[in-house]
Amino acid sequence: MSDHVSIFNKQVNPLLQAGVVLLVSVVISLIGKLLGIDVEGKFGAIFPWSMSASFLLFFVIFNSALSFSYENQNRYWLLSIISYIGLVIVGGYISYFLSGISIYEAKSMVSIYIIFTIGYTILLAIVRSMRAILQIVLKQDKRLRGEE
Repeated sequence: MSDHVSIFNKQVNPLLQAGVVLLVSVVISLIGKLLGIDVEGKFGAIFPWSMSASFLLFFVIFNSALSFSYENQNRYWLLSIISYIGLVIVGGYISYFLSGISIYEAKSMVSIYIIFTIGYTILLAIVRSMRAILQIVLKQDKRLRGEE
């Protein structure tokens, strides 16, 4: 048997997560621009904004899930919030540069970003609470077994 180590058991820095997500988002937006997906039609000129928002949601989900294995939760939260803000700002500027339209002209992107931001903070709080409860349960279990 091979020793399979899950990514959820590793401590992945949120800044690295944001960097990878931003890179993939930009590459897909550039490919879309080269293929002409960002012209009028199904996606329209908001294609870069859609990709930025889609990968922001991807970051939100995986960043929250990966927070379980991180030892220093306060540091993880700080780096996660910084990464999220950076991803929103840099992704927004790149989307503006690629599409030529602002976030206010990109249909409902403002409300999507607001919903993702509120949802992200709530999800981080839920995951942190779940981790705290799990640590209490594991400590109680050790105490009941006499291992403490």
